[in-house]
Amino acid sequence: MKSGIFQLDWGSIGDAVLMAVLAAVLAAAVTQVSTSGFSLFNADWTLIWHNMANLSVTVAIVTLAKDFLSTSNGSILGVGPSN
Repeated sequence: MKSGIFQLDWGSIGDAVLMAVLAAVLAAAVTQVSTSGFSLFNADWTLIWHNMANLSVTVAIVTLAKDFLSTSNGSILGVGPSN
């Protein structure tokens, strides 16, 4: 949902939360599946959770910044192709 330049609405916040969760889960899954000899019981779950938290915060901030700086038609800072 686009709310306008320099504005956020609940849809933007919901999008940021959803993107943060999806990115963290997918990144953790891909990293663990691609690790040679990975075992669920011997994994360093503290490190995995810390990496997921760091990634989710980063994705949420970037998504909110993009929504905050873009207009309702999707151009960043009002600069984009003319319609």
